[in-house]
Amino acid sequence: MREEVIDLSGKHPRYGYRRITALLRRDGFEVNPKRVARIRREEGLKVNKRQRRMRRLGASTAERQRAQRPRQVWSRDFVEDQRKSGSRFRNLTLIDEHTRECLATQAAWSIRAVDVIGVVEAAIARYGAPEHIRSDNGPVFIAYAIVDWIRRQGSSRPRQSSPVSSRPPGSFRRDLIANTNQSIIKINPRLNLYF
Repeated sequence: MREEVIDLSGKHPRYGYRRITALLRRDGFEVNPKRVARIRREEGLKVNKRQRRMRRLGASTAERQRAQRPRQVWSRDFVEDQRKSGSRFRNLTLIDEHTRECLATQAAWSIRAVDVIGVVEAAIARYGAPEHIRSDNGPVFIAYAIVDWIRRQGSSRPRQSSPVSSRPPGSFRRDLIANTNQSIIKINPRLNLYF
């Protein structure tokens, strides 16, 4: 009996103990589902959860394209930090992938899709429009407001993927403190933050 359970479980890895019991009964075995479940548990046989298929937005390419010149690809992402008291805030960063220049950064308690649009529009007004804007699939970046804004700009949907070689949050924070030599309250006074 044990060999049949192991054999059927190997042939049908997506079948649980109930379906294996049904197959055994079809083959003429008189078996209780609890016994099949116990045998599978003792043998370490489990049905692996089926992984949900992730849907990508935008065109997918097999190989990630690297920026070859300035203003070709911009990346936007969030860096999260916290105050000494423990309350968290977010920094929206917009960088040029070729020059690695930080084009814009905005710190706030919460950043919505309309805030992201405002930051990107200000950067476009200052530096000119990029060919592509890359981001991850976070809820702020795939919001209807952003997709509608991109359509109004005459573009197709944005490329959605994680930014290329983004730096860890600690280095962003260290650079912010080292380069400004002041607290974030002076950088963005409405936050009323300090490190």
